[in-house]
Amino acid sequence: MKSLRSVAGASGVPRPTLPLLPFALQTRNATAGSSLLRTMSAAHFTSSTQFASRPLSIFSKRQLHSSGPVSQESASQSAEVPAPTPSYIVPESFAVVYVGGRQYKVSKGDTIITERLLVDVGETIHLKKVLMVGSQNFTAIGQPLLTEAVVEAVVEEQTRAAKVVVFKFKRRKNHRRTRGHRQDITVLRISNVKLGYEQAAPDATTGLSTVFGPTVPASAVLPPRASDDLKESILS
Repeated sequence: MKSLRSVAGASGVPRPTLPLLPFALQTRNATAGSSLLRTMSAAHFTSSTQFASRPLSIFSKRQLHSSGPVSQESASQSAEVPAPTPSYIVPESFAVVYVGGRQYKVSKGDTIITERLLVDVGETIHLKKVLMVGSQNFTAIGQPLLTEAVVEAVVEEQTRAAKVVVFKFKRRKNHRRTRGHRQDITVLRISNVKLGYEQAAPDATTGLSTVFGPTVPASAVLPPRASDDLKESILS
């Protein structure tokens, strides 16, 4: 059987062609290839199934919890004792002051922004409108103010706040107006908080302590008002 044969074309020039394979041989090759593909795919899925089921068998053999009782020694060793909070995170004392129509909770080292105050930069001022003071051990609330508590602050800056843009328009009137506003502000840095209150030693039995404040003279105590008597009669 010749490997090449000449076929006459339209121009009469012979051209080489490849020999045609028998149909039965092509079918057998295709059948063998498809059977080989089926064998490989079956082996692949079988191996992947075994690989997927392997971790489940591993985890099923592990014990997630102990069935025996827990001793006190192991429980005390595993329990973690929290460290004390540093003093720079929790301040020793705080106060609530009233400045520029607002209330601010401040402690030593804080910086607050208030409305414009008529003071010079670098000047130390005393904020005497103190509503409440406290520490880690006690809290004193004024009615409404605490006369002995004082907050000292240093004027850091006299500046203006960020611009606020106000846009107004009237539809179908061709009216548009844009205005900007920057509020005058004062930046204060709290230098000291004077509570004006002292705490006695705690009681040995109860563990409670007493807070001593300033003594108020009898002349400073205001007499009860008629409205207070009316409220008491209504509530009773």
